[in-house]
Amino acid sequence: RRQWPSGLSEARGRIAADRRAEVGRALAGGDESGWGGTVQALLDASADGRFDDGYEALLEEALAGIVDVLRRWDWAARPASIVPVPSRTHPRLVADLTERIGALGRLPVVPAVVRRAERPPQHTMSNSAHLADNALAAYAVDEDVAADLPTGPVLLVDVATDSGWTLTAVTWRLREVHPPPVLPLVLATRP
Repeated sequence: RRQWPSGLSEARGRIAADRRAEVGRALAGGDESGWGGTVQALLDASADGRFDDGYEALLEEALAGIVDVLRRWDWAARPASIVPVPSRTHPRLVADLTERIGALGRLPVVPAVVRRAERPPQHTMSNSAHLADNALAAYAVDEDVAADLPTGPVLLVDVATDSGWTLTAVTWRLREVHPPPVLPLVLATRP
């Protein structure tokens, strides 16, 4: 996103280039093609804190796809760290995913983004202004933890994105305290 919707109290106008995310990547689109079936099964197996049989196998399968996505990503500079976006519906999945990506890539996982308020789910919002405002209110950056981020780009990992406002808001907050580029990576995009 390059511009905030009108009507927000905290952010206005164009998003400065030094506060925006770089172009991100997703393992799957919002359908069952390609990795979509695996990703949807993984999301179903880990929803709301439960972990069905097959979770580990699905996670490993999705991780193989993510490794391929990361290998083909033509970034200007390799990420120096991983920052997870806290998930209310898939907390363990985000933790497991970032931990394993970090181990494979020899990157530290730095939980600098925190939920600062319980907010309604994004899918319940009716327009861009509500989506952006909700995301801005939901997340903050723990500056003490962010101080541990190594210099260099951040791989920002979330489970899924639909409107893009959560990733936009989190990136905007993160780059306020840690200026290097933010590279979003999600398991799935939703229509």
